[in-house]
Amino acid sequence: MTDLLLQVVSKLDELQIPYMVSGSLAMGFYATQRYTRDIDILIELKKEDAEKFVKLFEADFYCYLPSVLDSLKHQILFNFIDHKTGFKIDFIPLKDTEFEQIKFASRQLVAINTEGAKVWAISPENLVLSKLTWIQSLVSEVQLLDLENLLRIDELDRDYIRDWIVKLKLQTYHLTI
Repeated sequence: MTDLLLQVVSKLDELQIPYMVSGSLAMGFYATQRYTRDIDILIELKKEDAEKFVKLFEADFYCYLPSVLDSLKHQILFNFIDHKTGFKIDFIPLKDTEFEQIKFASRQLVAINTEGAKVWAISPENLVLSKLTWIQSLVSEVQLLDLENLLRIDELDRDYIRDWIVKLKLQTYHLTI
């Protein structure tokens, strides 16, 4: 999965598209890693760059330009599927909300292997908030376990998390924050 991630982010870097790894893969950067079959990446992709974006990926991934354009228009995720592994890359267009902009601006460069390769990743605090946001509509035991693992991180800025929980009006499901 690390090789695939590095392949994807090198293409994003080549096009100078800002990105941030999120989801289960990012959780593994900070807490207990769990199996995942996809990579979640928030991207700041402009409509005018969509065609170049797809062209850069199309040799190695199943991708479809009309799908990308529709996703950008509606600010919903789209995915590419790696021809070799079948793994899915979920690209999540950056939304123009205060929280999404702050979350993206506070991304962190993290090492992902012993060779020192680094990628931009969501901060652990914002990963907690993102997972809380996701479970507002569908409570998942897996997401709750992820949250419990993330909340074991001693260095978390809990005041930041609590402030955003109030601003975003999130349920905390009896988690100790």
